[in-house]
Amino acid sequence: LAWLIVMRPGAHVLEWLPQGVPPPLYRCSEEWDADRLGMFGGLGRLSDVHHVCLRSEGTPAKLTDKQRWSGVKTTVRQSGFRKWDLDVDPQKFARWVNEAVRRV
Repeated sequence: LAWLIVMRPGAHVLEWLPQGVPPPLYRCSEEWDADRLGMFGGLGRLSDVHHVCLRSEGTPAKLTDKQRWSGVKTTVRQSGFRKWDLDVDPQKFARWVNEAVRRV
């Protein structure tokens, strides 16, 4: 996803997380431009590219501010989530792509 820094300002990027990534380990709010302190949300902010992080789970977890900004214990398996397979819901994907197109 780091290629987003060479995209045209105002472009939109969807990031998809595998199922089972603990929310405090990786902030993924399923809202446009809400994860600006994350790796790709931060690159999007610096590049003026809109970013949304999506989870493979059906609905995003609701976290309190304390949970959102707290540390979390992870296992070795959880820390390697970038190697996990993605389970992309076609309807959810289509919804977010359509929303990105409308926003342009």
